[in-house]
This record gives sequence, structure tokens and C-alpha cells, in this order.
Amino acid sequence: MDQTSYSIIYAFYSLPNMCIPIFNAMIIERVGLGWGLVVTTGGIFVGQCIITTGVRFKSFGTLLAGRIFFGMFADTLWMIQMMDTTRWFINHEYQLAIGLMTGCSGLALTVGGNLIPYIYKKDGINSAFQSGIYFCIFSCVMAYSFLLI
Repeated sequence: MDQTSYSIIYAFYSLPNMCIPIFNAMIIERVGLGWGLVVTTGGIFVGQCIITTGVRFKSFGTLLAGRIFFGMFADTLWMIQMMDTTRWFINHEYQLAIGLMTGCSGLALTVGGNLIPYIYKKDGINSAFQSGIYFCIFSCVMAYSFLLI
């Protein structure tokens, strides 16, 4: 893949994040954080499935469609986490909660950044993208369990 194709893939992820979270915030205010979290993680899961399908069948158009779908929900997830954190924590505890959220996010990026290349080298690119689906399934289960709290 050349640099231009990679840049296009990144742009198709980033462009929806410029305005979609604003509209999603209004929707989440109506349906609630719990259901908003479930729908958002479900959207990320669907986006990852589309991306994986595009990689598996070497379809650049499908890959771009998946990135758009993934991008429509990815930053909304961060917004939901921030909204929930402000609800649960007050005053001086808020900074600690944001620090822990950022640290956990960084830890997940580090683990993924080291695990995915290992899977790629061992089993190939399809397995590496398939592992992303498994992480999304885990996230969906955790989001649904959030409703039970």
C-alpha cells in the first residue's frame, strides 16, 4: 500500500469525526448513556467487520466504507466515556478518573500495537484484522454489562 492510499484510509476515518459526535451527543442525551454506549460499540463492531471484509477480499472501496462507519462511532465512544465520568466523579476525583481513562486507553493502544503485528507475522493480515473483531465483541459485551450497573 502506498502512502496516498494510507492517507486516504486515515482521512475517511477522521472526516466523520469532525461533526458526527455533535449529532450523536444530542441522540445520547435522549436515549441515555447506557444505550448510547451499546449502540456506539455495536457501530464500531460493524465498522470493524466491514473493514475486515474489505481486507479479506482486497476491496479498497469496502475498506473505505468500513473506515467511514468505524469513524462515525469511534470518537463518540470517547465522548460517552467523558460524559459518564463527569456524572460519576466530582471535583478533585474527576482529574484522577480522566487520568485513569487516558492511561487505560494508552495501555490498550500499546497492547494492540504490540499484539497485532505479532498476529500478522504469525498468521497473516486476515487474522490480524479478525482479532480486531474479537476485541470489538469483548467491548460490546462490556458495554451491555454497563447497562446492568
